[in-house]
Amino acid sequence: MVERHAVADNTHFLDLYDLQAYFVPAYFRHRFFPFLQTTSRSEGFNVVLKKYVHPHDSLVRFFKQYMKLQERIDVVEDGHEFDGDDKTVRLWCDYPMEKLILQTYTLPIYNRFQLELRKITSYNVRDIGVTEQGSMHEVIPIQGSVRGYGRRSYLVDADVTNEIFNCECCKINRDGILCCHAMKVMSHLGVVTKYPEHYVLPRWCLPPPDIVAPQDERQEKPAGQKLSSKEMRLLRYGNLCTYFAKLAVGLAASEKTNEIAE
Repeated sequence: MVERHAVADNTHFLDLYDLQAYFVPAYFRHRFFPFLQTTSRSEGFNVVLKKYVHPHDSLVRFFKQYMKLQERIDVVEDGHEFDGDDKTVRLWCDYPMEKLILQTYTLPIYNRFQLELRKITSYNVRDIGVTEQGSMHEVIPIQGSVRGYGRRSYLVDADVTNEIFNCECCKINRDGILCCHAMKVMSHLGVVTKYPEHYVLPRWCLPPPDIVAPQDERQEKPAGQKLSSKEMRLLRYGNLCTYFAKLAVGLAASEKTNEIAE
């Protein structure tokens, strides 16, 4: 930059250049700060704490108030779970990986993923060359500015064999989901059949089901064996119990389906 702007004779800039090793990284792009901008990473949490904790509170009260905050977060997460179970979500495209993400991630994270997926229509891809691990591509805005990324282009290093796509924006490191630039290159290379497993964060995944349907298979009447009426009644009863137990798992998902069942 010093050479580009012809300020090599400016002592102030030269001193700053000599001190660059002591600079603190401004954006922490490789750190996990999901969906937060640089200034809001600390300010956002401070605003939340101020609603629950006073600066002169004791340590005991701080812990009690923090537990209330955690309870509120749990309520919000339960609400997101309910929305995900109660709503029918329409896929934006025919990419198989979008369907996989919908089945894997919570609804709020899927919505953010879908926004990134929509942005791939705002870019073109230019192949730069081959690297040791794969290929290098430049993702260029088609026109104007792209929301969240501006007017600049981004370089994406693609290793299709190992399903690794590294982008300059570092969104996968910062937010835990692939950026639109990496997905644009995936589309360009024709590898959109699945979402790389090593990019799936358990933090964003749907919780395991708290009600598990019985896995028992339907019992059939033994061939060549005659059963008494009592044994046939027990056989039918067991099969019906298994069937209705599996049916009840889906009916218990929401109040609406529960009312239908009743």
